[in-house]
Amino acid sequence: MRSLSFRQASSFDLPDLRRLYDEIIDAMDGATSHAQWQRGGYPTDSFLQTKSALGELWVAEKDSRMVAAMVLNSECNPGYAQVDWQISCDPDEVLIIHTLGVSPGVQGQGVGKAMVQLAADIARRQGCKCMRLDVIDTNPAAGDFYAALGFCFRGRFELDYPGAVCTNFDLYELPLH
Repeated sequence: MRSLSFRQASSFDLPDLRRLYDEIIDAMDGATSHAQWQRGGYPTDSFLQTKSALGELWVAEKDSRMVAAMVLNSECNPGYAQVDWQISCDPDEVLIIHTLGVSPGVQGQGVGKAMVQLAADIARRQGCKCMRLDVIDTNPAAGDFYAALGFCFRGRFELDYPGAVCTNFDLYELPLH
């Protein structure tokens, strides 16, 4: 996508990050496919600040406006251990995508795909063998999105996330060649 740039978020980005995630949350209200994020709930400001300080929060900007964000690290829910993963590897050889969100104003324009490509590029540079993620079962559109990008569905599992509305999550994996 032309005029799209990527960078790691800084502590100064919190107001723009909050605006972005609130826009996404507002757009999901009443939608049939919903990530269950909530204003005042997930993603919290402290989560965003912490991930930014750790260098794990990435943003996309278009025309000097933040239009997408995601967290990339090797941290996963303990429930990932119950999954029959396609790729056998150590935890530090896996990059996990968390909290990928795209502004409603640019959805359908390839921003999400570009964010996943950025994640894959970062994973390869870090020597990762695969990327993994989970999608809450109330958000089938996100599962379809990842499947269209080559992620393999590995099953539906109960995962315990504090404050989560639901506990059923679909887990996906993308081998990196």
